[in-house]
This record gives sequence, C-alpha cells and structure tokens, in this order.
Amino acid sequence: MFSQNARFPRSLFLVFAMTLAIVLLPGAVSGQTVTGTLQGTVTDANGAIVPGADIVVRNVETGQERNLKTNNDGFYTASFLPLGRYTIKASAQSLKKTSRSLLMRRALSILLSARLL
Repeated sequence: MFSQNARFPRSLFLVFAMTLAIVLLPGAVSGQTVTGTLQGTVTDANGAIVPGADIVVRNVETGQERNLKTNNDGFYTASFLPLGRYTIKASAQSLKKTSRSLLMRRALSILLSARLL
C-alpha cells in the first residue's frame, strides 16, 4: 500500500494510529464500573406509600452512611454506591422502623422496597 518513496505519509499514519490508541484505550479500561444503585419504595402496613420517610444506607465495611428521604411517591434512590455490604434502614414518624442487609457484588441497580408497620 505504501511505497518506499512515500515514507512521510506512512510515518504520519503511524503517529496518528498511536495517538488514537493513547486517547481511546484508557476510556475502554476505565469503563469498568465499581458502583451500584439502590432504589425502592417505602409503604406502610396497608400498602400506602410513605412520602418523607428517612432512609439510611450504611456501608458495613467502611461505616460510610448516606441519608435520604423518600419523595412524594415514597420512592428513594442511592446512586454511585461502592460495591460491598450494606445495611438499609427505613423509618417514618409513628411507624415502626425496618432494616435490611444486602451484598452489592455487581455494578447494577437493586430494587429494595420496605414496608413499615
């Protein structure tokens, strides 16, 4: 494809290819996700949604906590959680607290709903 007289275009092609590899390869390697998302809905004993419920998501290994509140639909989302073991506590005024544990081993979205009594 390249003749020996055309060394400059061949060198230019090699520089371009190397630059492209340097730019694109780190993105492919860093594309591995090490976080997950926890989502859920809090309801009372009758199945009615509980807006404004307090949610505490605690990483058992690091002790790091994230405090959330459910929205008007009783829904909560905790994004970008490092993989590991978690304890999730849900509570609301005049309702009994509930607690669950889970192991987030993969970078995925976990749906964990809680029923407060």
